Amino acid sequence: MLEAISALDAKENLTPLGFHLARLPMDPLTGKMILMGSIFSCLSPILTVAASLSFKEPFVIPLLTKVRASNVNVLQGKEKAVDECRLRWSEGTKSDHLMMVNIFDGWQSEGGVKAYQFTRENYLSGGILKQLRDMRVQFTKFLKDSQLISTSDPEHPDVNRNSDNITLVKAIIAAGLYPNVARIVKKYGGKRKGMMGKIMLSDMTRAVIHPKSVNEKERNYAHSWLVYWEKIKTSKVYLYDTTEISNYPLLLFSQKLEYDKDKSVIEVDDFIKIQCDGNIASVIKVRFGFN
Repeated sequence: MLEAISALDAKENLTPLGFHLARLPMDPLTGKMILMGSIFSCLSPILTVAASLSFKEPFVIPLLTKVRASNVNVLQGKEKAVDECRLRWSEGTKSDHLMMVNIFDGWQSEGGVKAYQFTRENYLSGGILKQLRDMRVQFTKFLKDSQLISTSDPEHPDVNRNSDNITLVKAIIAAGLYPNVARIVKKYGGKRKGMMGKIMLSDMTRAVIHPKSVNEKERNYAHSWLVYWEKIKTSKVYLYDTTEISNYPLLLFSQKLEYDKDKSVIEVDDFIKIQCDGNIASVIKVRFGFN
């Protein structure tokens, strides 16, 4: 894993990235994400993503309640309402991670009684949200102590110049979660042309998105790639915490790029294949270098 995220070189020596990751008391993936967030000045949303992945999400499902249906008392849960809340707060981003950013920002913008009402209306734990807030501050202090940033305020403008750039924030999420990438295989014929057909992992295993994800029922993707936090195999291989991404983050944060002139395809780390004409490939070769 450390080699895959460029923290170790081929001789298992620490790279500059690995040196900084070793000084951060957190998972290497979230550590890399936070470092990239500080470099690209979109720290606040990335801190929220890293904190939620390191701890737990704030959603809580209320206890079952009795409702009257056809003159019979039945128990009804709130799972569907919570799922609808997740989807609403994702705001069309096709990202569980950005959904968490939106939820946290919405809660943080409130105060006092309104903050409590916000948690009640959105099935959230105020205690967990406060813990995420404290973790964000702690992560920021780690960065300042490492002299990577000059402030301990997660919301300081100097470290958030690009925090409203959703495309960039998604790219930084991809940088942190790479190589956890899945390919969206789209249908190429019939009435559902262009819609998602299946999801494949790098080892060609078929996977599905976990039901709690905002992407679980999504079928119309603009791009062909998802990054995910973890995969767990039960009856199927489930992907947890997913975000749709474009080709470009994969080109930026991969380890090995090769260009097949005959097929006009850039191959990324022996799994990801991106169609690309010769002119664009030449620009990428000059900028990043590949065989």
